[in-house]
Amino acid sequence: MIDIKFIESAREIRKKYITLHDQLDESKKDVTQLASFLDEKLKELAYLNENVVKTAKDKDELISVTKTLISKLDEIENRERIMTKRIDDINEDIEKLKLEEIDLMKKIKNKYPDLSNQEIIKEVHQRLWS
Repeated sequence: MIDIKFIESAREIRKKYITLHDQLDESKKDVTQLASFLDEKLKELAYLNENVVKTAKDKDELISVTKTLISKLDEIENRERIMTKRIDDINEDIEKLKLEEIDLMKKIKNKYPDLSNQEIIKEVHQRLWS
């Protein structure tokens, strides 16, 4: 029987995994919202291009519209940057969790060299869900 400290470590890894999985689900919702946001901003940009830039009466008006266009593009870039960072952070945490899992498996394997990987996985799973 595998020592309880290893099972507890596996339980903690599982909890972290579930939390990260939930964060990814939240991120999917955020990506959908970002897509809507981008669609809205693209429509605004198209409107400005079609109706304002082409009809600008003087240089000052054109500069003002250009600043508005740049502001809209900055909004898009900022939202995308925030989303990318969030997803990158989650991916980084998943990679760390993967390394923790590998390390735990090595520790169990060192303590119980006669057990196969499948036997270790089977016992850990049984004890996690019992």
